[in-house]
Amino acid sequence: MIVATPIHCEPFSYVVKNLGPDEKESDWHHHPKGGGWVKNTATVADSAFIGEHALVYDNACVEGRASVYGFARVRGHAVIRDEAHVFGMAHVYDRAIVSGRARVKDRACVNRQAHVTGFDDVTGDSVISK
Repeated sequence: MIVATPIHCEPFSYVVKNLGPDEKESDWHHHPKGGGWVKNTATVADSAFIGEHALVYDNACVEGRASVYGFARVRGHAVIRDEAHVFGMAHVYDRAIVSGRARVKDRACVNRQAHVTGFDDVTGDSVISK
């Protein structure tokens, strides 16, 4: 099964979850809250919500009551925690942190070592990078 979603930020112009020759279906699992795909190398709390089309992979971490849904992607060493939401076609990666009640949505990207916290909203085609 191939899922491809365009993302408007580098380093990828799209993300593909493709079971290639080096991967097995057993490398991934569905999160119990929402049914989204989580790679076994990522860490997602049971209290978090991962929507059915969302992907969390690499060494990313979703903690607390955080939510990732829509066609959002969280990867690298990114951390989503507290009651933060990442949704739409948003992409959070590298060592970025989204916490508090912050929201990253639409086609927004948060990357490198950027921190989005409190009640911050990152929307549209914004890129937050530090």
